[in-house]
Amino acid sequence: MAIHMGKTVKGYVKQKKLSVEQVSLAIGKVQSYVYKMYDKEQLQIGDLMRLSLLLNVNLFHFYSEDEALLDAEPPKLKMAC
Repeated sequence: MAIHMGKTVKGYVKQKKLSVEQVSLAIGKVQSYVYKMYDKEQLQIGDLMRLSLLLNVNLFHFYSEDEALLDAEPPKLKMAC
């Protein structure tokens, strides 16, 4: 089952008692972006990095435990001739 990162982040934000304004300032986005981010299953890498620092949590750890990603086949690369 895939991790819903937006909900995961929202849970950590609530646990740390941070405001949407604090989160938006930390990731360099407007507050409306933060509300939309909470609804997204996947987040941008840059946002994950900044959120990990803000929350003092390695959010990338959740991806290393995602069975769907672990079972996925790596893409085939085409070699240039």
